[in-house]
Amino acid sequence: DNPYAAVQSKILRSLEKKGSATRRELQQRTNSARVGTELWNRAFDGLIKDRGVGARADGTFYLAVCE
Repeated sequence: DNPYAAVQSKILRSLEKKGSATRRELQQRTNSARVGTELWNRAFDGLIKDRGVGARADGTFYLAVCE
């Protein structure tokens, strides 16, 4: 795994186990400071672009696909 894949796995696991969350809540759940916010944001944006994570109008994100 590369660093992006590892972060994406953490994000997807968090959404699967704990349900939808805001971007900030996901950052806290997955300890984004440990890997750096830039890497974390790129990994998260990649999930949104690939539609692995969906966004709701209220600002929360949810797991859009199951592996």
